[in-house]
Amino acid sequence: MFPPPSKPERLGWATFYGIFAVGGAVVLIFPPRTIGGSLGDILVTVWGILWVLALIPAWASLYNKYRVEYPTILLVTAGVAIYAANIWAQVPGTHTRTTQALTVTALAVGLTLRWLNRRRLVAWDKNRNARADPTHTG
Repeated sequence: MFPPPSKPERLGWATFYGIFAVGGAVVLIFPPRTIGGSLGDILVTVWGILWVLALIPAWASLYNKYRVEYPTILLVTAGVAIYAANIWAQVPGTHTRTTQALTVTALAVGLTLRWLNRRRLVAWDKNRNARADPTHTG
């Protein structure tokens, strides 16, 4: 069995996702000029919305609702991917963006690892429930 996360760990993940949500609100209210110009208004809006939706996994992680957190991590990761792809596209012309691009890419990797961890919990939970259900045939 997986040990439940501690209260500080749940609060930490909720804060992590909450920071994304605030970042998304800032993107929507004050679209960045250096990124926004090359992304276009529609993609900047999508990026901002995806990050604001981080409120869902923030709530889910706070209350240990990993079945909700699991699919919604992908929304946040998609926002990070939009941001990272744009930064990487700027690296050839502005080499000083390399550190920023690597940092955002590392963030995407970390979110993917969190998603894989939550995926494992959901699968474990489904298997446990299937074994406990006497009417389950598969």
